[in-house]
Amino acid sequence: GRSNAWREFTLALTGRWSASDVGFLAAFVPAVRRVSGASDGEFALNGTWGAPRGSGSVRLHRGELRLQQGLPPFQELEGSARFDGTRLSIERATGELGAGPFEVRGAIDFAEREPRFDLALSGSELLLVQQRDFRVRADAELTLRGPLSALELSGSLDTRESRWTRNVDWFVPRGRRGARAGSSSTLFSIVEGPLATLRFDIAVRAAEALRIDTNIARGALRPDLRLRGTGAAPQLSGALFVDPT
Repeated sequence: GRSNAWREFTLALTGRWSASDVGFLAAFVPAVRRVSGASDGEFALNGTWGAPRGSGSVRLHRGELRLQQGLPPFQELEGSARFDGTRLSIERATGELGAGPFEVRGAIDFAEREPRFDLALSGSELLLVQQRDFRVRADAELTLRGPLSALELSGSLDTRESRWTRNVDWFVPRGRRGARAGSSSTLFSIVEGPLATLRFDIAVRAAEALRIDTNIARGALRPDLRLRGTGAAPQLSGALFVDPT
């Protein structure tokens, strides 16, 4: 009827926007502790009022992302992406993880009830673990695929420039020793948000051996491991080979 005639009216809107600080975005993502950087872009709405179609572009400059738990911060983030209808295509996205450079490419589709990801990451000498006495860097070839609630991260990590320096204390008091025996060491754990349910299937190999330098052992290990499990409960299995020293 005539009451719905407005739905057929032509829609043609365009605009530009910019933000000097995107820190407010962290409030919408529980797994993110801090985000910073500047952003700008353009948008267009076409079609009809009853069936609008959006398109445009977005750019990020000098960005930084810190998660609540897990990895060191992502820094020097630069990127540009285009959206057309329900699809966001990443044209260029680069950054550093512990001074190790990486690049991301791919797309995110918003056509269904939740976003669906199809992304690929390539990086070299990325800082994956940074603890007082344990450091792991790796070259990475990874893909992130699936809906937001059931993401899977797969691919390979080739470790390099990694070191274990945790000393054993032979003179821990009895009560404290018992407490330590019941604890376990966790490389990382993401307990909130969609990254908590993220599933892993990643081969962990050695481009360079892991150096061991403690008060009871010195040498080198080469991993042939598989990372499975989830962000909240990662599981690492496989073999470690001792290099002759």
